[in-house]
Amino acid sequence: MKTNKKIPKNKKKEIYICLPTHNEEKNLENCLASINLASKFVSNYIIKTFVCLSDCNDKSDEIAIYCKQKYPKINIEILESKKSKLNAQKKKCCNKFQ
Repeated sequence: MKTNKKIPKNKKKEIYICLPTHNEEKNLENCLASINLASKFVSNYIIKTFVCLSDCNDKSDEIAIYCKQKYPKINIEILESKKSKLNAQKKKCCNKFQ
């Protein structure tokens, strides 16, 4: 059965971005800065960014917190997992969409 749900014109569409990370302190800020820059080109969308920290031993968590404050337009949510990269992708991030 096909449904034709129309999105009201005044309601913005959403883009969800999931970044599974494991010890990415060297790359995380540049990655989030790039997403923030790209968000200017899709101003008619709401961007929600999930940073899934997977058993990080470096400063990835601190960088994620810093970027959450620095880039409010991309709505960063920080999720933590202690098991594995796959666990961070499957369980923490993907459950947000169910």
